[in-house]
Amino acid sequence: MPPANVDTVPELPEVETIRRELALRLKGATIRAAWGQSSPKFLAATEASGASVLTVSRRGKYLLIGLDDERELILHLGMTGRLAIRSDDDLGDHRYLRAWWRLEGRGTFTFHDVRQFGRLAIVKAGDYSSMATLANIGPEPLEGGFDSAVLH
Repeated sequence: MPPANVDTVPELPEVETIRRELALRLKGATIRAAWGQSSPKFLAATEASGASVLTVSRRGKYLLIGLDDERELILHLGMTGRLAIRSDDDLGDHRYLRAWWRLEGRGTFTFHDVRQFGRLAIVKAGDYSSMATLANIGPEPLEGGFDSAVLH
């Protein structure tokens, strides 16, 4: 099974494009195993094992993956982060593999990051207090109601 790449430069429109592709591929998936590089920026990946994906949303440049246990897997791609869904036996270039989530019957969702500027976290759904940059983010430009008055 060739990799289904959903990677690009992680600027806001591209992150939204990635979100839309991931929503199609991840919703309903059960994470049967997970691994994260031993860095504090990636190790939390393992905490998602056993959960199922309910939603895939975005806030700014953060991808928010809602899990069925009232938590969210938060991903930020940094400058060089890449996400893909691959076959279980081809996880890509291991030098840059930072985390993976084995999906029941759907392959393995991988996070590669050459420069390690990306990061991930698992938080209680909607509680971003441990992530100041996400907790204090401004208005969402792609949501309804964003107009000149909000911008002002």
